[in-house]
Amino acid sequence: MRHVHLSRKTRAALMVILRKKTRTLDRATRATVLSIILNRLGGVSVEPDGRLLSSHTEDKALSRTTLADTAYAAIRDAILSRQITAGTHLKQLKLARELGVDQGAIREALARLVAKGLATHKPNRGVRVARLDHQEIEDLYRVRQLLEPLTMEAAAAHITERELAELHDILPRSGDDPLANWKFHWTAIKASRRVQLINFLTQAWEISLPYVLRETIDTETVSSAVNLDHEHHATLLAALERGDGAEAARISAMHVQKSLEGIISRWSLADSRPARSAESGAWREQSSDGLSV
Repeated sequence: MRHVHLSRKTRAALMVILRKKTRTLDRATRATVLSIILNRLGGVSVEPDGRLLSSHTEDKALSRTTLADTAYAAIRDAILSRQITAGTHLKQLKLARELGVDQGAIREALARLVAKGLATHKPNRGVRVARLDHQEIEDLYRVRQLLEPLTMEAAAAHITERELAELHDILPRSGDDPLANWKFHWTAIKASRRVQLINFLTQAWEISLPYVLRETIDTETVSSAVNLDHEHHATLLAALERGDGAEAARISAMHVQKSLEGIISRWSLADSRPARSAESGAWREQSSDGLSV
């Protein structure tokens, strides 16, 4: 094992780079890549299997926290994008191997996922991705319907020209691209500068998002939903540009209500179809980005 030195700020930046650039690599390749990076930047130790460790005893707590943050972000992203689906068992050892961190960092990451409501823990059964029933999902949307209009009303008074320009840039893709849709909403929500409302909405969005990215339904329904989303987003953006908080709040409440109605309609459609078996892909034990869970 080789020891090198790295400042706390640089170490944190390195963790972000590693999460993005090496998540799909096998362990041997990961170890080689890390060694090259560390030779240039310095700061943590690399085990032969690619795990990152602190080079100094006094830095262990910081290193563990940074690694746990990295592991949490990677698993969270996979859950939110439905690469890891509801009910999937999050196996500690396999995740540690795939993400190139020790099991302690994975334990901390899983504890945070449970605290955030994205996973559940039961004695002797381990940690699994949370599986919400229809009522729980509807409740989350009702929370959004109450809180998001408040943030839009505030955003109309505080949004900057830069944020408006960003919304204009996102708008053309916000109807049919889930990531762009998320970014559009959250650029507007954060423009409110209402910290506590943002904190509540973060959890409501994160828990419900995997259920929005469900299996494809018929093309006509999808096309209709995309057009409606784009229309609502365009109207909301116009209200924010005018500084019309009351109108922005009204559009926001209507938009969340229509989204919920669309989800309920999809449930009805799904209930009318034959149930899919585990073999047909309803629940996967291997995520599409290579995480073995």
